Amino acid sequence: MGGDRRVPRHAERRQHMRQHLWVRSVLVALLGWLALFGGLPDAQAAPRLERTPAPGEQTVTLEQVGYREPLALRGMYGTVRVWIPFRTDWAFSSPAELSLTYRASSLLRPRSTLTVIANGLEVASISLEADETWHTVQIPIPANWLGRKGLSLRFQGYLRVTDEVCEETNNPAQWVEIAPSTALTITPALREPKPDLGQLALDLVVQGAEEYAPAPPLVFVLPDEPTDTELTTAGWLAARLAQAANTQPAFQVILASAFDPQNVPDAQVIFVGPPERLPWLQENGARLPAPWKGSGFVDAAGQVAPAGHGVIQLLMAPWNAARYVLVVSGATQEGVRRAGEVFARSRTFAALQGTFQFVGDPLPEVAPVPPPWSTDMTTFAQLGETDRKVKGTGVHNEYFYFYRPPGWVWDKGSQLILRYQTSPALTSRESYITVYINDVPVGSVRTGPDFDQHEMAFDLPVARLNRDLQGRVPSRLIVRMEVGNYLREQDCEVVHPDAAWTILQADTTFYVPHVYDSLPDLQAFPYPFVRTDAIEPTLLILPPQPVAQQIEQGLALSALLGLYGHPDLGFRLVAQVKADDPRLVEAHVVLFGAKEEHPLLQAALEKMGAVPGYRGEEGLYQALQDPGQGLLREGPSPWNKDRVALLAFGATSAGAQRALEALLKQVPPVDEPGSVALVRDNGRTQVIYRAVEQSPEFKPVVVKREPLLPLPKPWMVITAAIVVTALAVWAIVFFGRRWFGRKEEAEEEVFE
Repeated sequence: MGGDRRVPRHAERRQHMRQHLWVRSVLVALLGWLALFGGLPDAQAAPRLERTPAPGEQTVTLEQVGYREPLALRGMYGTVRVWIPFRTDWAFSSPAELSLTYRASSLLRPRSTLTVIANGLEVASISLEADETWHTVQIPIPANWLGRKGLSLRFQGYLRVTDEVCEETNNPAQWVEIAPSTALTITPALREPKPDLGQLALDLVVQGAEEYAPAPPLVFVLPDEPTDTELTTAGWLAARLAQAANTQPAFQVILASAFDPQNVPDAQVIFVGPPERLPWLQENGARLPAPWKGSGFVDAAGQVAPAGHGVIQLLMAPWNAARYVLVVSGATQEGVRRAGEVFARSRTFAALQGTFQFVGDPLPEVAPVPPPWSTDMTTFAQLGETDRKVKGTGVHNEYFYFYRPPGWVWDKGSQLILRYQTSPALTSRESYITVYINDVPVGSVRTGPDFDQHEMAFDLPVARLNRDLQGRVPSRLIVRMEVGNYLREQDCEVVHPDAAWTILQADTTFYVPHVYDSLPDLQAFPYPFVRTDAIEPTLLILPPQPVAQQIEQGLALSALLGLYGHPDLGFRLVAQVKADDPRLVEAHVVLFGAKEEHPLLQAALEKMGAVPGYRGEEGLYQALQDPGQGLLREGPSPWNKDRVALLAFGATSAGAQRALEALLKQVPPVDEPGSVALVRDNGRTQVIYRAVEQSPEFKPVVVKREPLLPLPKPWMVITAAIVVTALAVWAIVFFGRRWFGRKEEAEEEVFE
């Protein structure tokens, strides 16, 4: 036992404690070192994710969102609705506060109330101060009632001027006004990105930002000397985003060698091209959902995809956890082309899903929805609308905003076929629907149980809709439907105001037989470069060595064509085109840039010939003496007289930019017919020449129209011809005999 050298139990515990303390102190020191220097000394360590600061408290008034006049609730059950848009990249965890400013008729009784309904849910009801002066009340709105795109507010009145059981429901003294200064205060946070290619346009294109801070820019990163394949892919992507989001985004272009994510920390970034031509993509390829391994992209099974296959990937921006990075790439130019073709066709774009997708042959597709304006008949559903239920008594206005099909001239016989449903509680004596298009009255129909046809065809005043009173061609159709919902009053019967409703159905239809604008004419733009009923081949041609700003202009023009054109894209954005390129023979052509920097533009001007000048001047190009001015010229293409060429140019880059801005700022770019327009340095566009050149011959798809009267049977035509001939012969014989008889009588009298 004297040789037993075991450590006592308490000494053993002290030894373990010293070891734990030593380990703990090492861990604390290591964590301190990490906090100080930001990470392990590993060259491959990922940078720390930053996040754009939350927008903070925001206040927006009704006046800021377009309601510049007081909104009136009239009648016992008067109601009015407003829409307050939000930025689509916002999320809400804090309640909003509505500062409601109103004034009420001094004749209202104390039992009168006003109820506020947010996104269909009752938020609060208040008693009214009936003294015809402005009052403000604060109303909280729960965060989970705030929608992603915006807030729909409905103000529902219960306005009484007597305490009797029976009271008129439309007494003029029953009114409340909502002031334009009524304000909504919100505290949004940035929405957490959840990459999904199926939501690409919604996530990349942030909308609803006009009343708040600017939207994050869409930044395209392209190789320093982009190929036509890369330019066309970028153009198709810009057009598809514009078409899917139904807006024209602003784009920024940064060439690969100049790209630094720290210079665009709040941007949505889009890489187009193979990794070997995009340094950032090559350096960070291992962090992609489908990683880049130096020779190809790796699929979910760990296999390197074929070099000719494309890949589309969406991920959170490594430098900003609130923004996205989109990669449209391939190991080769063929792969980039295949990836780009996904965006050129609506049915392949609709098939995108997940965080990445490889593109081989054949392309995955989703059955397309019938595109609008592809025939003479187009429903509101095809234009993206759903049924709208207009609830509550009084007069309501519903607005629908559509793009007008470019180049269409609506013909006689055009109609709007309104389809609707109404509550049986309405009174047909007062309830109605009136339709306006671009503030032009189209027609009215009484509604309610006494008029239960649920469909009305209005003849469209095509002369007023094809051109307004100033001769301008409208690019948009603003359809306003004024709905009057009035309840029956019988023996003081009390009817809930929600029993007054009208449904405007999405199968309401435009029937518009049409012809096409004559060409060349800038007032028809963007026709013929896009059409809604056919895919038009068009080349958008940049200068041979385009700089970033010129590529931005090309993307903006691509987006405009996508917004107005066919769901499948027929244009190509290119730069490497020579005068003998066979593609020039097959397509419409849009050339833009400075005259001296664009050899093909100069060649086109020479082939198109000089335009006569004013009072003997040498030609219209005398107008370019001011370097800040630009010119727009449209005419038959010098490479194919059955195609159209549009030139947007200037003597300098500033003039060329001004010319292209005129195309983008207003559609169409001129307010009167003409084939040549001068764009002054103040941005004003003036037609200076109307072409007498022969219009190109197009063969548009013509839908056979039903005749106004049924065609006669052949036997009826033959019978009618025989009868007419017999009548003509009888008339000749009859009048001939009378004439000869009179002549003989006259001769006998002379003889006698």
